[in-house]
Amino acid sequence: MIGLEHQNGYHAGYEQRKRDEDKYRCYWSYNDDGFWEGECGAAWEFTTGGPAKNRFKFCFKCGHRIKSYEPGPRPRRSKK
Repeated sequence: MIGLEHQNGYHAGYEQRKRDEDKYRCYWSYNDDGFWEGECGAAWEFTTGGPAKNRFKFCFKCGHRIKSYEPGPRPRRSKK
């Protein structure tokens, strides 16, 4: 059985790893011109679907893992 302090340490490590992963993501959103664009300045037009449906995993410009938002208001990103 795992001790409580080990469980809490694992949880804290997991949370830190998730924050670190968010630093190295390129957030893509659909713009009014019909293109998907990333925070790094990358832009791409898909004939159907978006980055996830077309199996785009990494941004071709900055190389970070893509996180995409469907068309609509974009959620705010914390500046931690």
